[in-house]
Amino acid sequence: MQARLPFAVAFILIQSSIVACFSSHHHHFMEGQKWLETSTEQSNGARQKILEANSLRKSIALKHKKRARSKNTTQLAASSLNIEQEAEQMRLLQKEGAFLRSLSIESKAKSVKHFQNGFSDHWSQWVKKVNPLKLASTDETFVSHNPKHFSADPRALALHGLMSTLEREGNRELVAILQSQETPDDLDLSSVKISRQRKLVGHIEVFPHKRWGSDIPLNQIHSWVLAVADLSGEPINDTFNVVGHMPGHVHGLPTQPRVTKQLAPGVYLIEGIKFQMRGWWVMQFETERDSLRFNVVL
Repeated sequence: MQARLPFAVAFILIQSSIVACFSSHHHHFMEGQKWLETSTEQSNGARQKILEANSLRKSIALKHKKRARSKNTTQLAASSLNIEQEAEQMRLLQKEGAFLRSLSIESKAKSVKHFQNGFSDHWSQWVKKVNPLKLASTDETFVSHNPKHFSADPRALALHGLMSTLEREGNRELVAILQSQETPDDLDLSSVKISRQRKLVGHIEVFPHKRWGSDIPLNQIHSWVLAVADLSGEPINDTFNVVGHMPGHVHGLPTQPRVTKQLAPGVYLIEGIKFQMRGWWVMQFETERDSLRFNVVL
């Protein structure tokens, strides 16, 4: 009996470790789900307040029109008082709506943080970088995706001080630059996103490479890792369609990236990704049940 004790103790310790890891992972997803529900309630409350405020705005506008046509002094005085009361009520509703909206944003951020921790705990082999994706720092000069043609108007390049050209294999090439695109100041660049219908949670990161590490190289074909789970933290095994485009531009990616391998339950290798321009890109991973949308700024 005593000889078996070390083995029994070791078995219990291993079992406890597995349970602790399992519990930690699911705890984060449960907390994330709770904060997401709170965010949804606050967002719905904010929307209702704004709708009520808009209804009052329309009412006030109609009363102003009626008041302009009225010549009765008593009615004018009563109308002015009523308009003033409704205007005050409208301002209060707008203030309450804005407050609820800010609370909703904060709650969603807490939700994403918990989901992020859940991914790191459960998929530690694949989820190593939870910060927003960024452009790789390199001394290499990346050229346009079609080296036999100019990738940007030379006049536009001159305005940006980017008129330097390079000679490669006898072709004159220009670096692609961003034109006619406005990136929102509050754009969400998180590498962890909740799906459109709030059924899935996903994480993206660049598959490590010896040349550009875990950052995005410009004009180079590279790979990403996509991890997907439901809101309870269970891995999602599904078929994903990969789509990328630049908002404000009339083009997508120069390649057709796709899922080539399932690295682990809920973890996918996406190969064939290539960004030919700096700027704001949107990457979508679509499945029949829902879709995940990520913003990337290079």
